[in-house]
Amino acid sequence: MYPIETKSTWKISAKNTPASGWIDYGFSDSAWRSQEGGKSITNSGTIYLRQKFTGVSGMAAYEFTFYQQYGLIIYMNGKEVYRDFMNEWEPN
Repeated sequence: MYPIETKSTWKISAKNTPASGWIDYGFSDSAWRSQEGGKSITNSGTIYLRQKFTGVSGMAAYEFTFYQQYGLIIYMNGKEVYRDFMNEWEPN
């Protein structure tokens, strides 16, 4: 079993700024729409994606493949773990 299966369901919000705490593991994303992984997202502007990871404790490394047109920031359990083409300040 992988921490995230390729066709697992992701939660998506295209609001300008999601609710406070959206990067935290316990955040309720029940109002966000669902999208199957591995499919293109056809929104313009900022898009926020959420996925709960399982089976990651004790893992030394993670490998992800993302295709993005502009900037990307990845958080894991509330901690930033990757940033590409984004300034150092908090996104909004």
